[in-house]
Amino acid sequence: MPDLSGKVFIITGGNGGIGLGLAEGIADAGGSIAIWARNTEKSEAAISTLQKRGAESHAFTCDVSSEEDVQRCMQETLGAFGRIDGLFANAGRGGTGTPFVDVSLEEWRKIMAVNLDGVFLTLREAARHLIDQGTGGSLVAVSSTSAVHGAGGNEAYGTAKTGVTGLVRALAVALARHQIRVNSLLPEWTITELATPAY
Repeated sequence: MPDLSGKVFIITGGNGGIGLGLAEGIADAGGSIAIWARNTEKSEAAISTLQKRGAESHAFTCDVSSEEDVQRCMQETLGAFGRIDGLFANAGRGGTGTPFVDVSLEEWRKIMAVNLDGVFLTLREAARHLIDQGTGGSLVAVSSTSAVHGAGGNEAYGTAKTGVTGLVRALAVALARHQIRVNSLLPEWTITELATPAY
């Protein structure tokens, strides 16, 4: 495991599921964590877990689909830690399983707002700061294998994750000159609160 002492990472949706697993791994490697999430109760529990592992960690209430929230949380994070070294764009909204022909535009847009727009907003804000900071860094977006093999019955989710993968590929090229690495994770089905309705 790498030594992440002195490094600060933002994890959106870091108060549960895959996000909390990422946070625990960073904590065990000596890193510090900023959790951006909407559910303050879950965030408080996550912070308690991370602090027991010896990690400096703080939670910030954030709706990643809101540009204003993302910009505010970045400033609050910088105020608490003084720097960032990376961001995991992990926050997501699950699909509803509605048959494609019955999916409303409202339902479609709700999923896109978090799963694609939210990734764009958080990666953009982190990239702006990392470029200004001038020390390089790492950006990671959580996509899904549905971006590769499709998601019948969950088309909005699969489409958003396909968009995430395309954005990551483009940013990996665009930000390399700033020594900023950009990668995506494509998990298969993972038993989390988000996926529970599908089981």
